[in-house]
Amino acid sequence: MDALKLNTKKEVYKPSNYNYLYKSKDGFIQLLYNTFTGALAEISDTDKEYVSTLLRAPNNQELRNRKQDIFPIMVKSGFLVKESINELDFIRLRHLKGVASLRNLSLTLLPSRACNLRCIYCFEKEVNEYMSKEDCKNTLKFTEIQIKEINPQGVFIRWYGGEPLLRFDIIRDLSEEFIKICLNSKSEYYSDIVTNGYLLDEATAKELVRLGINDIQITLDGPEEVHNKRRMLKNGEPTFKRIKESIIIAKRYFNTVDIRINSDRENMDAIQDLLEEDWLYGENTELSVGVLRSYTGTCNEWLPGDTGFTSGEFFELFKMVKNKSKKDKDKSESRGISVKSHYCGAQLLNTYSIGPNSLVYKCAARLDPEDAVGVIKEGRFYPNEKLVEWLVKPSFEVEPCKSCKFLPTCMGGCPSVRKECKDIEELRHAVCNYSIKWLDTVLEEKARKLSKKLPLRGKKEAFL
Repeated sequence: MDALKLNTKKEVYKPSNYNYLYKSKDGFIQLLYNTFTGALAEISDTDKEYVSTLLRAPNNQELRNRKQDIFPIMVKSGFLVKESINELDFIRLRHLKGVASLRNLSLTLLPSRACNLRCIYCFEKEVNEYMSKEDCKNTLKFTEIQIKEINPQGVFIRWYGGEPLLRFDIIRDLSEEFIKICLNSKSEYYSDIVTNGYLLDEATAKELVRLGINDIQITLDGPEEVHNKRRMLKNGEPTFKRIKESIIIAKRYFNTVDIRINSDRENMDAIQDLLEEDWLYGENTELSVGVLRSYTGTCNEWLPGDTGFTSGEFFELFKMVKNKSKKDKDKSESRGISVKSHYCGAQLLNTYSIGPNSLVYKCAARLDPEDAVGVIKEGRFYPNEKLVEWLVKPSFEVEPCKSCKFLPTCMGGCPSVRKECKDIEELRHAVCNYSIKWLDTVLEEKARKLSKKLPLRGKKEAFL
């Protein structure tokens, strides 16, 4: 108990707004989780009534004294907080610290807005644009200036598109310069690529790794017959066999090969068939599931009657895919519940996407010129008013988010999706249900592993 000695006798306490009581599906295990601190407790049958009463009357001295070991842990873990604490302000503080971090500079680069595939669900408009020599010079100069001004520990470059391998020459030339810049500045360099895989051959894979691009994401949408109906060349020709060969090649060279499976109700059963194919798996292979939803219309994919998943359907598929991947199965044993300072990189100060015409974006799902948050000229970034929407106006600073006990787990959800939600009902379908279902899924897994006892396992910050 020495480590938990707190001056709690004279303080007035209240239950945290972010306590979440979860009962396992079989009804035998009850968990208390705090979405801000990440503290998790399994409440034994003998302590269930006591903990419940203590949360309702935390300043009852007789209650505190009855089980003196529990009250200090409840405070340290953040289940009980000082009456004077405004917990939402601490969420705001964590958000500010996260988005303003100068630790890394992250750039997503679009050497090509064009693509060689015509996927039936693609949200990007077809644009035959490429980064020019002037765009490349601007990007390199911008990177040098940013490194000099913020002195980041690491520089992260992601190659994206369109299809980035349509302009492998740009990837090669810029990567060689990025490596030199990082060596001179003593910044760590990391790079990966998101590609449809059709143009990846042995020679290209070797060269990409030489250029410091050590991780790759390639998409498959099911077995051959299903995939070819969804992800075909512009002339309608199939792509599965070629992409399968590319994945097999990628496994020989890259540290991590992420096989992305874009999913909806139309290919859900086929994905189960795909997962039975042994060639998918390997020590450096990960499988991930993407949910198809409209970035250009409304959130209707999340509503009944559409081809998109409900949150419950998605998580059943998610668990099935993760359990099939040996590498991810090993990881899942130790995977915790996420507490966030922000939802995604688009909300970070030093994260940008740069494309043709030196236009700068904040979200990889919003790459039309009208979505640009500024432009780079002679290496200097000139922002416009749209940057303010991403960085200065947090998506969680509205109701119902500000009053939601699940806020620290989602931080308002995807800003891009939120822009398309017409009302609170669509917001719940697109963001809220997803976050709550995810939390319930992870807690159910925890419930199967935890033994029935206190003390609590606290994590990170609490309001002391």
